[in-house]
Amino acid sequence: MQRLFSMFPKGAPGLALALIRVALGLSFAEEHWLAPGAFDQRWMLVGSAIVAAGLCAGLLTPVMCALCVILEVATWTTSSLTWQEIHFCIVLDAIALALLGPGAYSLDGRAFGRRKVIFPADPPGRR
Repeated sequence: MQRLFSMFPKGAPGLALALIRVALGLSFAEEHWLAPGAFDQRWMLVGSAIVAAGLCAGLLTPVMCALCVILEVATWTTSSLTWQEIHFCIVLDAIALALLGPGAYSLDGRAFGRRKVIFPADPPGRR
Protein backbone atom coordinates (compact mmCIF):
# COMPACT_ATOMS: atom_id res chain seq x y z
CA MET A 1 0.00 0.00 0.00
CA GLN A 2 2.91 2.34 0.73
CA ARG A 3 4.00 2.10 -2.90
CA LEU A 4 0.62 3.33 -4.12
CA PHE A 5 0.65 6.62 -2.19
CA SER A 6 3.56 8.92 -1.50
CA MET A 7 2.06 10.22 1.73
CA PHE A 8 -0.79 9.81 4.16
CA PRO A 9 -1.71 13.40 5.07
CA LYS A 10 -2.69 14.39 8.59
CA GLY A 11 -4.47 17.51 9.81
CA ALA A 12 -7.10 19.20 7.68
CA PRO A 13 -6.30 17.25 4.45
CA GLY A 14 -6.50 13.95 6.35
CA LEU A 15 -9.79 14.97 7.91
CA ALA A 16 -11.13 15.96 4.48
CA LEU A 17 -10.17 12.53 3.08
CA ALA A 18 -11.89 10.87 6.03
CA LEU A 19 -15.06 12.88 5.34
CA ILE A 20 -14.92 11.96 1.65
CA ARG A 21 -14.52 8.27 2.55
CA VAL A 22 -17.48 8.34 4.95
CA ALA A 23 -19.68 10.30 2.54
CA LEU A 24 -18.88 7.90 -0.30
CA GLY A 25 -19.49 4.85 1.87
CA LEU A 26 -22.80 6.14 3.20
CA SER A 27 -24.09 7.25 -0.20
CA PHE A 28 -23.04 3.93 -1.73
CA ALA A 29 -24.79 1.99 1.04
CA GLU A 30 -27.90 4.17 0.83
CA GLU A 31 -28.08 3.75 -2.92
CA HIS A 32 -27.86 -0.04 -2.76
CA TRP A 33 -29.87 -0.77 0.38
CA LEU A 34 -32.72 1.70 0.00
CA ALA A 35 -33.17 1.77 -3.78
CA PRO A 36 -36.14 -0.42 -4.65
CA GLY A 37 -35.17 -3.34 -6.86
CA ALA A 38 -31.56 -2.30 -7.29
CA PHE A 39 -30.29 -5.68 -6.14
CA ASP A 40 -32.53 -8.68 -5.78
CA GLN A 41 -29.79 -11.09 -4.73
CA ARG A 42 -28.83 -11.20 -1.05
CA TRP A 43 -25.11 -11.66 -1.83
CA MET A 44 -25.05 -8.37 -3.74
CA LEU A 45 -26.50 -6.58 -0.71
CA VAL A 46 -23.90 -8.18 1.57
CA GLY A 47 -21.14 -7.26 -0.88
CA SER A 48 -22.26 -3.66 -1.04
CA ALA A 49 -22.39 -3.51 2.78
CA ILE A 50 -18.82 -4.84 3.00
CA VAL A 51 -17.61 -2.31 0.43
CA ALA A 52 -19.40 0.54 2.21
CA ALA A 53 -17.93 -0.45 5.59
CA GLY A 54 -14.46 -0.78 4.06
CA LEU A 55 -14.75 2.66 2.50
CA CYS A 56 -15.88 4.26 5.77
CA ALA A 57 -13.05 2.65 7.74
CA GLY A 58 -10.40 3.21 5.10
CA LEU A 59 -9.57 -0.48 4.72
CA LEU A 60 -7.78 -1.34 1.46
CA THR A 61 -9.09 1.89 -0.02
CA PRO A 62 -7.97 1.41 -3.67
CA VAL A 63 -9.52 -2.07 -3.77
CA MET A 64 -12.75 -0.90 -2.14
CA CYS A 65 -12.95 2.04 -4.56
CA ALA A 66 -12.51 -0.30 -7.52
CA LEU A 67 -15.23 -2.60 -6.19
CA CYS A 68 -17.43 0.43 -5.59
CA VAL A 69 -17.03 1.52 -9.21
CA ILE A 70 -17.71 -2.00 -10.51
CA LEU A 71 -20.83 -2.48 -8.40
CA GLU A 72 -22.12 1.00 -9.16
CA VAL A 73 -21.65 0.61 -12.91
CA ALA A 74 -23.34 -2.81 -12.71
CA THR A 75 -26.25 -1.23 -10.85
CA TRP A 76 -26.35 1.66 -13.29
CA THR A 77 -26.49 -0.55 -16.37
CA THR A 78 -28.72 -3.37 -15.12
CA SER A 79 -31.23 -1.43 -13.06
CA SER A 80 -34.68 -0.89 -14.47
CA LEU A 81 -34.81 2.50 -12.77
CA THR A 82 -34.31 5.68 -14.73
CA TRP A 83 -30.89 7.25 -14.99
CA GLN A 84 -29.95 9.14 -11.86
CA GLU A 85 -27.08 11.50 -11.23
CA ILE A 86 -26.16 9.74 -7.98
CA HIS A 87 -24.63 6.83 -9.91
CA PHE A 88 -22.35 9.17 -11.82
CA CYS A 89 -21.38 11.07 -8.65
CA ILE A 90 -20.54 7.88 -6.74
CA VAL A 91 -18.36 6.62 -9.60
CA LEU A 92 -16.49 9.94 -9.84
CA ASP A 93 -16.02 10.15 -6.06
CA ALA A 94 -14.69 6.60 -5.91
CA ILE A 95 -12.20 7.28 -8.70
CA ALA A 96 -11.05 10.50 -7.02
CA LEU A 97 -10.66 8.76 -3.66
CA ALA A 98 -8.69 5.92 -5.24
CA LEU A 99 -6.31 8.45 -6.76
CA LEU A 100 -5.96 10.61 -3.63
CA GLY A 101 -5.49 7.82 -1.11
CA PRO A 102 -6.99 7.01 2.25
CA GLY A 103 -5.30 9.65 4.44
CA ALA A 104 -3.73 9.25 7.87
CA TYR A 105 -7.03 8.76 9.70
CA SER A 106 -7.78 5.35 8.21
CA LEU A 107 -6.92 1.72 8.75
CA ASP A 108 -4.63 1.92 5.71
CA GLY A 109 -2.81 4.89 7.21
CA ARG A 110 -2.44 3.03 10.49
CA ALA A 111 -1.17 -0.17 8.88
CA PHE A 112 0.84 1.14 5.92
CA GLY A 113 1.55 4.79 6.71
CA ARG A 114 4.85 6.47 7.42
CA ARG A 115 6.63 5.58 10.61
CA LYS A 116 9.22 7.44 12.58
CA VAL A 117 12.15 5.35 13.76
CA ILE A 118 13.93 6.80 16.78
CA PHE A 119 17.37 5.44 17.54
CA PRO A 120 18.62 5.76 21.09
CA ALA A 121 21.54 8.15 21.56
CA ASP A 122 23.67 5.66 23.44
CA PRO A 123 22.85 1.95 23.04
CA PRO A 124 22.88 0.11 26.37
CA GLY A 125 25.49 -2.47 25.29
CA ARG A 126 28.18 0.05 24.27
CA ARG A 127 29.10 1.44 27.72
